[in-house]
Amino acid sequence: MMPIELNWSGPFAFRDILAARERYAEFAGPGVYVHLRRHSDGSCERLYVGRASGSPGLMERQIRHFIGSVGLLYYLEPTLLKKGSSAEKFEHAIELLRNRTKFKEQVDRAFDELDSQLVYLAKCSKADAVAAESALIAEWKPLYNKRKERAAARAIVHHPAPPGTE
Repeated sequence: MMPIELNWSGPFAFRDILAARERYAEFAGPGVYVHLRRHSDGSCERLYVGRASGSPGLMERQIRHFIGSVGLLYYLEPTLLKKGSSAEKFEHAIELLRNRTKFKEQVDRAFDELDSQLVYLAKCSKADAVAAESALIAEWKPLYNKRKERAAARAIVHHPAPPGTE
């Protein structure tokens, strides 16, 4: 069986992705991506591995991640998914939404978090994106990927591997 070849492009900062309109067409199709957190000592932590099926494409998925972060969806979502009554689930979210100062502080923290992240993109077929995402989650165990994945049935070949993923 042929290996999945991933030609990684990056690193990109989230703000660079928003400004890089010339890259939208280049990364409009399917592929996989990894989000890394850059630490002050130069090391990188694997945060998230995802895939784009082509609709949305790789670049649009990054924009959606940015919106989910600064719009606080990712911050509030774990609270909203907890077991309990609607009032209990939404208490934290409502408190934050009613307090402009706390909301702004959380948005600032979200921007700071995004400023510490690097994004790497790799174009591939939709079928390869599904297989590669699963394999990379199993191998790299990123912080925010919660589902368990099995090792790849096909080898993954990186050109070059993003830092912190070797």
